[in-house]
Amino acid sequence: MNGLPKFQSIVAPLAAPIAPAVLLANEIYTVMIELTIPNWIALISSIVGIAGIDFSGALMCIGAVRAWRRRSWGLFGVSIVGAIVYALIVYVGIASMPHERGRVFGVMIFLTLVAYAGYAIFTVFEEESAIDAKATQAKADASQAEIDRLNAENRLTNARTRQIKAGGSVQTVQSVQSNTEQTAESDSSIRITALGQRIIDALGENPDRSLREIADAVGGCSPATVKEWKSKWETLKRAEEKNR
Repeated sequence: MNGLPKFQSIVAPLAAPIAPAVLLANEIYTVMIELTIPNWIALISSIVGIAGIDFSGALMCIGAVRAWRRRSWGLFGVSIVGAIVYALIVYVGIASMPHERGRVFGVMIFLTLVAYAGYAIFTVFEEESAIDAKATQAKADASQAEIDRLNAENRLTNARTRQIKAGGSVQTVQSVQSNTEQTAESDSSIRITALGQRIIDALGENPDRSLREIADAVGGCSPATVKEWKSKWETLKRAEEKNR
C-alpha cells in the first residue's frame, strides 16, 4: 500500500483526541489542585490518566474490527459496548463542564472513535495484503519449481538424444538407463536390515523353498515379508550377473 494511507493511519488516531484530551486533562488537573494535591503529582496524574482513557478507546475499536474480521460476534459485541462506554463517559465528563464550549469538544470524542476505527481497519487491510503477498510468493515458488523440473527433464531428453546420435544406437541409451537403475538398486541394498539379511542368506542356501518355510526358518516375519525381500534379492542377483 502507498505511503499516504499509512501516514494518515498514524496521524488520525493521534491527532483526533488531542483537543478533547487536553481539555479533560486540564479539568482533572484543576480539580486535583483544588484538592491541594501537589502540582507535579496533579500534572503527571492528569496526563497519564487521559492517555490511559484514550488508549482504552483505541483498543476497543481495534478489538471490534478484529473480532468482526474473525466472525467472533461475542468479542465484537463486547468491544462495541466498550467503545460506546468510553465515548459516553468522556463526552459526559466534558459536556458537564461549566463552559458551553465543552459540548463542542465532547462531539470530537465520537470523531476520535472514527479515527480509531479507521486505524484498525487499515491495519487489518495491511495484514491481509501481507498474507496475500505470501500466498502469491508461494505460488510463484511452486511454479518455478515446476519449471525447473521440466527444464531438467528437457536437459535429460536432450542428453539422451545426443547420445543416440553419437552412438548410432538406441541400445546405448537403454544401456545407460539400465546401469543407472542397477546403481540405484545397488545403493538401496546397502540399507539391508538384520531381518532382510537373514532372509537373503536363507534364499542363498535354498531359493526353492516356499515363502512359509523361509519365514519359519528365519523367524519373526511373514511370507509377505519374505516375498518382498526375495524380489530384492532377485534384483540384486540380476544386477550382479549383468555387471560380470
